[in-house]
Amino acid sequence: MIKKFMAPGLAGVAVLVLLVGCGGKNEDHAATTRSAEPAVISGMQFATVATEAVPLVRELAGSVQAAVVSQVSARIMGQALSVLAAEGDVVKQNQLLATLDDRELRTKVLQAEAGKRQAEAGLQQAAAGRHQAEAGLHQAETQRELATATHARFRALLDGRAISRQEYEQVAAQEQLAQGAVAQAEGAVTQAGGAVAQAESAVAQAASAVEEARTWLAFAEVHAPAAGRVIARKIDAGSMATPGAALFVIEQEGHLRLELPVDSALSGAVVRGTPLLVGVEAAGFTGTVPVTDVVAAGDPVSRTFLVRADLPLSPGLRSGQYARVTLALGTRDAVTVPATALVRRGQLDGAFVVETGDRLAYRIVQTGRETAAGRREILAGLAAGERIAVGGVERASDGARVANGQ
Repeated sequence: MIKKFMAPGLAGVAVLVLLVGCGGKNEDHAATTRSAEPAVISGMQFATVATEAVPLVRELAGSVQAAVVSQVSARIMGQALSVLAAEGDVVKQNQLLATLDDRELRTKVLQAEAGKRQAEAGLQQAAAGRHQAEAGLHQAETQRELATATHARFRALLDGRAISRQEYEQVAAQEQLAQGAVAQAEGAVTQAGGAVAQAESAVAQAASAVEEARTWLAFAEVHAPAAGRVIARKIDAGSMATPGAALFVIEQEGHLRLELPVDSALSGAVVRGTPLLVGVEAAGFTGTVPVTDVVAAGDPVSRTFLVRADLPLSPGLRSGQYARVTLALGTRDAVTVPATALVRRGQLDGAFVVETGDRLAYRIVQTGRETAAGRREILAGLAAGERIAVGGVERASDGARVANGQ
């Protein structure tokens, strides 16, 4: 009897389980159907992609250099006794940088000074001789005047027959002798004057020799030609300095310029006065400067020519810094979008495009430079005329549907 009652009970349980199972499958199917429907998003802003004229530019790399760089070298050959400046030192104009062995030069100065003293002594002797000759001339002229007066008096006495002709002729002969003595004294004065002139020339020559010797002695000291900073030192104490070989390299501070190699294809686009947008990241400097110099001769290896532009005073600028330069070459048409339309996913940028059926599609794009405040150029991925989301993109998803009226 127990078995008869258990069989119908088991059959009822089986039917109940089957009904429960069928009910679960229907609920899953309904859920799946509901999840397949796209989400409807509202509260977004959209715009049509358009083209605009943007600057056509070329990015170039340059460097900051000192406008004036001095190569300081020795004018004589000699061993360096002391080196008083190091790389990085700021020096003043005429500051002593190094000293060279000057013993031989000092000896030459002493010899030249001794020669000058000897020439001056010779000049004094010649001047004394000229003074003595002039005194002799004065005495001879006095005697001649006396002889001339005596000759005139005796001539009158001869005419009055107060003296004999022999006495007269003796007086006349004395006058002739006095005139001869004057001529001889004048010759002595002229000769003494020539000796003085020769001695003066010798003194001048000796003084020039002294000046030259002192000038060469001064070359034993190497001085800074201008105020600036030592950027290179190429000699140490004990080394031999030779004429023409640079011992120090000094750049003048406060006058910097941009040196920019430019492709030869742009030779017609860069002239004096062409504006250059310069950015020196290391110095925190950004500014526009005009081209001040264009080197006509190009580099045959790199096919570039050199352009220079003076830079304004800026606390952070230093020679050798890297400069990023933007050269404007005109304008071109480009596809641009608001920066708010760009959505960053990983390392890629994209935008939500409204496609057929008002559905949103996330499309990866390649961006370019910022063309204006809040706008960026699109190099690839979008075309003019397409409709994109520009506001509320944080709520957008790929495949979502835009609410009606948006």
